[in-house]
Amino acid sequence: MKKYFLLPFIALLVVGCSNPTFDTSSEENFSTSLEKIGKSADTSEKQKLAEAVMFYSLKDLNIFAAEEAETPSETVKQKFEGKTLKEVISQYEQDKKKDLSKEIEQEIKILEEKKEMQSKATELSQKFEVSGRFELTEDYFGGTDARQKIRIKNNSETTISTFKVNTTLVSTDRDVPWGKDDVYYSIPGGLAPGEEKEMSFYAYDWENIDFGNSTPLLKTDLVFVEDSNEKKLFEAVEFTKEDAEKLEKLRKELASS
Repeated sequence: MKKYFLLPFIALLVVGCSNPTFDTSSEENFSTSLEKIGKSADTSEKQKLAEAVMFYSLKDLNIFAAEEAETPSETVKQKFEGKTLKEVISQYEQDKKKDLSKEIEQEIKILEEKKEMQSKATELSQKFEVSGRFELTEDYFGGTDARQKIRIKNNSETTISTFKVNTTLVSTDRDVPWGKDDVYYSIPGGLAPGEEKEMSFYAYDWENIDFGNSTPLLKTDLVFVEDSNEKKLFEAVEFTKEDAEKLEKLRKELASS
């Protein structure tokens, strides 16, 4: 009779030994259970276990902590406590897949916003007319004075305070530009709606260029325009072919995940 009475408890012990669970009550207990379960795991399971520990530990990582915690993180406790190796690995793969989907969704959102911003930028650019010309003259001392003349007209309903323009010095008879520069300028008093102004900027790097028979022309590309509160009224955004291809690829990855 006593032998039959003990059989259920023996069975439980056998099951317990063949399917050990993690103990996260302390750092010592967790390390012991990790070591014990790790010994019986195959190579693939050991790799997954290591990834799972790192994955969940990083969820609660505090980069400002002076010392390492003495107990497993809250997420590790939640994901490991009382579970078998197979249960932990299964949960890890599900959570990793969810996180990957969130990352893809975020990347898609950024690219879609960039695409929309480019569309709006094309419309907004018409509110700010920008042109440029290159001027090369002799200075007071007989040297060369090179200047970029930037003209901007404000067709918007808001006063312009600051702008940035990328400039390129080109000639129609050559493929390679003479040089590139960028002009960032805060307009004293601003530029009210309907106003137009030409500003002059030194171009020291272009003073000694031998243009020969070529006629240098100044090409301008407006980068951004701000009001007096540093709010951007316009910002150039380029949604490239590579962006479009990446967006399509991410959408397919999300659909198959």
